[in-house]
Amino acid sequence: MLFRLAAALVAVVSTSIVSAEVKTIEIRGRLLCNGKPHGKAGLAGWPKIVQLWNAESDTPVEKIGGFEEVNNRKGIFYIKGVEAEGVPVVLKVLHHCYENPVEECYKVSFFNLPQSEGNAKLDATFVELADSLDLFESRSHLACSPF
Repeated sequence: MLFRLAAALVAVVSTSIVSAEVKTIEIRGRLLCNGKPHGKAGLAGWPKIVQLWNAESDTPVEKIGGFEEVNNRKGIFYIKGVEAEGVPVVLKVLHHCYENPVEECYKVSFFNLPQSEGNAKLDATFVELADSLDLFESRSHLACSPF
């Protein structure tokens, strides 16, 4: 009896997971700071962080490919994630494109992505970070105050 109940429960859960519409979002591009590549060079090798972000729940999208850290000198990034169909997804970039940067104090920029039905493969070409808002986030337990 218990086995049949467990099997029925697994079948119901499996069906609901399969019936949920999901899509993959794939994006590549190059980070710029005042028109110059914003990669590893020039800031003691501090990584930049690129994430696909669920704008509705303010949480990261599940990453299934690519890298969150941009560790190359040219600022080139590639990331791929999966999210429920219809959920607004944005590109979130944590970077050091501001005067007198502090290692653990990242400036945060959000970029809208075109909303599409089904899977999306986007080429952002160049992503300029210099004009972003003054929103900061710490990657450690310390408070972030760059000014």
